[in-house]
Amino acid sequence: MESRKDLRKSSINPSTFDRIERMHPHKMLVWLALIGSTLIFSFLLVAFAYTRYSRGQGLVFDFPKAFVVSTFMLLLSSFTIKGVVQAFRQDRLHEVTRQLGVTLMLGMSFIASQAIGWQQLLAQNLDVSKAVGASYLYALSGLHVLHLLVALSFLAVLFVQFYRAHRDPVKALILHTNPYQGIKLEIATILWHFMDVLWFVLFFYFLFTF
Repeated sequence: MESRKDLRKSSINPSTFDRIERMHPHKMLVWLALIGSTLIFSFLLVAFAYTRYSRGQGLVFDFPKAFVVSTFMLLLSSFTIKGVVQAFRQDRLHEVTRQLGVTLMLGMSFIASQAIGWQQLLAQNLDVSKAVGASYLYALSGLHVLHLLVALSFLAVLFVQFYRAHRDPVKALILHTNPYQGIKLEIATILWHFMDVLWFVLFFYFLFTF
């Protein structure tokens, strides 16, 4: 006879696999892409740490205040986008449009703050020719911005779509009755939260490393 522990495992594992099997293929692809991105950033962080400590190369500079501002903007954007799926399910398309628009503005403000932060670094004569650490600093933050641009492009497409729909009752009805629209909003939320978590890891790594 199976033990109580084995029965508990058998009752948990099938439900986990069932959720994976029921997951939309596009959402599955997004999760796989995010896992790949996590591996890339992890490799760069490990390579940076190894290179920095093995060569004994450190960087001395004033941490850009613009990076702090951009972190606050990205944190705020997490709150503005987290309710879009629920608003869509409750047929509040105007709220979905508003939250997507605010998140877009915060995302673009983040990129602008990052650019200002890079300028502040360059003003301190911190370029890739000075030290290996500088090249990793620009590469990691720049790669994050590239990922964020992909998420921003997706958000922009959704914003335009929902903005047009909420002004037209027929388009709004068609949009709300299409289950795939909810899946796209879920994907956008997943992407955005991943960008947030990734930047927080990089930000605190930079803050406490240099």
